[in-house]
Amino acid sequence: MAKLEGIIYKTFNHHVVLRGFAPIKDLAAISHKPDSYQRNALDNHKKEIVEFLANGEYKYFPEITLACRVHDYENFARNIGIDNAVDRDDAQFVPGLKVLSERLPYEGYRARHAYLIKRTNTELVRVDGNHRLEPFDSPADSVWTELKKLIVPFTVIFSAEEQADKFEAGIFHNINFKQEPLRQEASLKIIHDLNVFDDKENLGKEYPIALRLIEQVKSGRYNAIPWLRVND
Repeated sequence: MAKLEGIIYKTFNHHVVLRGFAPIKDLAAISHKPDSYQRNALDNHKKEIVEFLANGEYKYFPEITLACRVHDYENFARNIGIDNAVDRDDAQFVPGLKVLSERLPYEGYRARHAYLIKRTNTELVRVDGNHRLEPFDSPADSVWTELKKLIVPFTVIFSAEEQADKFEAGIFHNINFKQEPLRQEASLKIIHDLNVFDDKENLGKEYPIALRLIEQVKSGRYNAIPWLRVND
């Protein structure tokens, strides 16, 4: 069982979400990967995630996004008005949800304090962040001891049960593909110029080669490649 606590509100004019913070092992324990649009994490990548969370510098990642499928979503969302507030009576349509009377103390907003209690990994679906959670589905003892209390940000987005796969796949796509990607070569150049990492091994064993390439890039040798162009 896990209790996810946060602020509940309607966002983007459409979607009811609960946003908060929780131990990463709790998020893993009450959620699962959907087969329809998620792929399994590679074992090597799961090891990399654990190593980063245990020892990584600048340890952080974006919020994990889960979906709570609501059987009677129409009635759940029916009374959410122009103020976008989710009221205590609306919670009756979502098992485990309790909306409290406390509101976000900011003029013009009516977001409320709420919590969601779930007991098994069948109840919430992993929309985004599955690769960060899979290492904790069956963690080794040492990993469990060191990282089980690690607090991470999360969002639970409520979806209509009958259209859940379609809706969640659309959200997954927009999260992952609606931004302009930063190529790794450009990122390495930035962190090199800013001397971001004191321990250069954080960049991996490829760093010495990357460093030499960066010096060549700075010479203007690769100006024909847009993302490696050196500004005059």
